[in-house]
Amino acid sequence: HDSIDLLKMDIEGGEYKVIQHIAENKINIKQICLEFHHTLSSGKAADTKAAVEKLRELGFKLFYQNHFGEGTFSFIKSKNF
Repeated sequence: HDSIDLLKMDIEGGEYKVIQHIAENKINIKQICLEFHHTLSSGKAADTKAAVEKLRELGFKLFYQNHFGEGTFSFIKSKNF
């Protein structure tokens, strides 16, 4: 496969490393839905803010967000990187 249509993550704090891996390896993903867990272990709200900014730099646009629990976010690719 050379692309992923939808990546859905609820991995209890592991999402930050996955986002970094996506950026480093330029993985072609069209849409990402994830739940951030910045209150687990050593996580901080600043980590979530940085991860969202990284996704924006990669060409993703936020199209849905809720604040139940720690926050569910959905992004769609708006440009190629």
